[in-house]
Amino acid sequence: MAPVPTPGYPVATATSMHSLSSAKALGGIGCILLFLVFAPQIGALLGLIGLFMIGFALYRISEVTGERGIFTNFLYAAVASIVGLAVGIFVVVAGVLQVLGFENLANQEWAGWTPTVGQGIEIALFVFGGLIIMWAALLVSAIFVRRAADLVANRLNIRLFATAGLLYLIGAGLTIVLIGFVLVAVALLIFAVGFFTIPDRPPVPA
Repeated sequence: MAPVPTPGYPVATATSMHSLSSAKALGGIGCILLFLVFAPQIGALLGLIGLFMIGFALYRISEVTGERGIFTNFLYAAVASIVGLAVGIFVVVAGVLQVLGFENLANQEWAGWTPTVGQGIEIALFVFGGLIIMWAALLVSAIFVRRAADLVANRLNIRLFATAGLLYLIGAGLTIVLIGFVLVAVALLIFAVGFFTIPDRPPVPA
């Protein structure tokens, strides 16, 4: 005789429990690793590992809840951040090299070089332009992060994700001043708490 499913939960209870349990651990630990991104030598690696763990956690959640937008929005956020960072760095480096002169750079004639006022302004403009590109990319990324967080909050009935998503978006917009980075850090902390409070089984849709 086939086993009778537990009332009030989906038939695939065992699979759901396994998926959400792994999402809870991976997402929470991943958020914590993002706090270590500025650690000497291995900070970037830890941040990248944390990002992958969060992505896998959201993929699990999207599988269990059937809401593909959770993982899709995360992917959009990750792509926007990576592309924006790469383009911003390229603009800064290419601009500085252009001012220095590629021939002088190859001959190492830039050692002890002092820029003129015009060259200094030109370098400052390239740096400012690169930072603006990175800031804009971070803001676009934060919009997708908030969308993913809102979907998780609605599907799992955990409002902490919605709060963290909104705070992250506000913080990303304010990263031009110091308070923005503080808000982003607080948002990551709330995200971690949200992941750790995920139930073993998804709530039953109304």
